[in-house]
Amino acid sequence: MEQLHFISEGTLFALLTFITGYTLLLSLSGWIGYKSIIEDNRIQIKRYNRIAILIPAYKEDSVIEKVATHMKQLDYPKKTYDVFVIADSMKESTIKKISKQVEVIEVSFDNSTKSNSLNYALNKIEEHYDIAIISDGDNILDESFLKKINRAYNLGAKAIQGHRIAKNTNTKMAVLDAASEEINNHIYRRGLNGLGLSSAIIGSGMAFDFTLLKRLMQNNHAVGGFDKILQLELLENRVKIEYIHEAIIYDEKVETIRSFQNQRKRWISAQIKYLIRNFSKGWKQLYIGNFDYFNISVICGIMPPRAFLVALFLLIVIIVMIFPQSTLIGSTYWAGLTFSYVMALIICIPRMIVHPSFLLALLYLPATLINMILALLKIKKADEKFIHTEHSNSTISNVFHKNGS
Repeated sequence: MEQLHFISEGTLFALLTFITGYTLLLSLSGWIGYKSIIEDNRIQIKRYNRIAILIPAYKEDSVIEKVATHMKQLDYPKKTYDVFVIADSMKESTIKKISKQVEVIEVSFDNSTKSNSLNYALNKIEEHYDIAIISDGDNILDESFLKKINRAYNLGAKAIQGHRIAKNTNTKMAVLDAASEEINNHIYRRGLNGLGLSSAIIGSGMAFDFTLLKRLMQNNHAVGGFDKILQLELLENRVKIEYIHEAIIYDEKVETIRSFQNQRKRWISAQIKYLIRNFSKGWKQLYIGNFDYFNISVICGIMPPRAFLVALFLLIVIIVMIFPQSTLIGSTYWAGLTFSYVMALIICIPRMIVHPSFLLALLYLPATLINMILALLKIKKADEKFIHTEHSNSTISNVFHKNGS
């Protein structure tokens, strides 16, 4: 029995040690190793590629009009980019208004998904475009976004993830969500690129070679996690995903616990589903030298939510401190590992979110953690049914973005 106890505790300790070490490695790499491919201004870019901005919009009547207006005012030659709003379940009055500014592709599905909308639009668009940008109905592109994507594309990037930041920080939940996204940007985008690996993509603020995207999306019919399928298709084809930190896109953050739980339930379900589905393939790709695929499908796939890990570490430390006989590894080692993980997270916190609003919002973290656990308990088949996150903010108000990058 004691031997079995040691094996099970040792396995858990080894797994958490690996997660801690890898998080620390990416945290440091995000600061030390990352360099955007567009950073060198000595390289002059003269070609303006034709760009199609694709906006799948499901019931986005409250925000899409201002988004459409903004999209037509970007700092890029007007004749070389077009905006396509893929309108699903939107009011006729809304469609009539935005049709004066952008191209509208109306769609209707028995099961509304982003993958269905994108595939329909990609097949319907007949004009030639070099670059396709995927944006959400609530997203606002920074006015220089297209120029920065164009520069990266001309320098050879065929798959690009922009810097998605919060559009709103108007509630404690939105502040925590905004901070979480910035930490993710540092670890899974800056950090991975800093090691010479592909960035993870995140569903919007993405740009691709138009022909490549159309080909890879043909068999992508995911209800949830279409971006996870897409990134693995890219990596299987040895297409590196570049993260451009300077290319900013504003994304609405969830404002309530309920919205947070629904969103995370969908995300976690998709992560588990695609980890299981691609686990063995990830090892096969590693065998043939495709570490990029293995890294995203297996290593990043086993990474649990950070809040959950922090809670798990604290729970273990409390148990082994109160009941020292319950651990064969030793309370000192568990305490040291917990400290190391917390330090790995502190190191990766971007300067921009070191703000009083973030420190105050941390008081809301216990409630967020409880709802994260509840989301884990309700993830069964969560990505088999489309879950819409409602949006209402049409202006940018981000306390972090004023605080530096």
